[in-house]
Amino acid sequence: TIYVGQPGLFPELGFARMSRTQYLSESLFSSKGKGGGKGSGKHAAAQLAAAAQQAEDAAEEARQNREKVKAEALEREKAKQAKAQAASSGFVGNADVFEFCAETSFMQGRDDFHMDRHVMVKDLAAAGKALKMPIDTLDKPVALFSLYDGHLGPKCSEYSAQNFHKKLLPRLSKVSARREQSVEQQIRASLVSALAELDQEFVTKFRTDRSGCSVQIALLVGRRLYVAGLGGESNTLLCSVGEGSSSTTSWTSEGLHAPVLFTNSEEEERVKAAGGAFIEVAPGVQHVAGADFEARMRDYRIQMASGLGCSGAPPMSSPLLRSLGDRDLKIPKPIVLPVPEVRTIWLEKTHAAF
Repeated sequence: TIYVGQPGLFPELGFARMSRTQYLSESLFSSKGKGGGKGSGKHAAAQLAAAAQQAEDAAEEARQNREKVKAEALEREKAKQAKAQAASSGFVGNADVFEFCAETSFMQGRDDFHMDRHVMVKDLAAAGKALKMPIDTLDKPVALFSLYDGHLGPKCSEYSAQNFHKKLLPRLSKVSARREQSVEQQIRASLVSALAELDQEFVTKFRTDRSGCSVQIALLVGRRLYVAGLGGESNTLLCSVGEGSSSTTSWTSEGLHAPVLFTNSEEEERVKAAGGAFIEVAPGVQHVAGADFEARMRDYRIQMASGLGCSGAPPMSSPLLRSLGDRDLKIPKPIVLPVPEVRTIWLEKTHAAF
């Protein structure tokens, strides 16, 4: 706003409190004042126009600031209401869930060192919030249980146990019911892609390590249990009890995964196309290996028998067609794949444990 005249003429307007108001005195229009003469009127008009533009800019800036403050206050109020609603309800989605309890234990076998690892996260939602990867869109409770059965050393199982949740949480935080895929499809895809990324990272980072591991993962989301199995050295058992019975003697169990068999014709074609072959390491015991396994093993034995030492490691074979790690069977083409079998189970009252 532009006020013309002396500032003291309008005390009721509170000029002292209006820092962006432009005051123009009568001398601005006078041709006899300082700087008067020919052209002074045009100069005064230009000053007036500039002052008017400045006042408009100030008014627009003030309006935008008011709208910004109002929008921020509205967002804070919405966030406050959402937090209060979540705290009062306790669940997101279907509140009809089962209570669960979980414990872990392990025993050292006859090996020189323990090659297996396990991870239990009873509240994955809290872990995601702590890592700034919230998964609030998923039904509660959300829990993660994983077992890494290592072979040829503990490096792969150790690395997988420490990093799998870091690959999974960012994917779960993007799960939304508004996408074309269903929530179940998105979670299943998240498990598959997280394992693939973990395997690629391990194989790339540890170029001299030959260890690997099979994997069993159970992800509990509300009343849905997502189970991912990789390899055949371990399995996930789902235990059920008869309706109305509490005795453990009436329990039945079901293995949720079956290993990928060497007799599968599609797998046989895939392995051969990747430069692999099936070998018999003992009567009735088959492994998968590179096509040059026999020649490399013969050279290795000759070098060892010469007593001069060996320049390389013995060639690698594996009883598994699915695993993490096992770098020698992934480079240059993957003979062993990190692709799990994923199943989804809707938990019923008869399901007692897994």
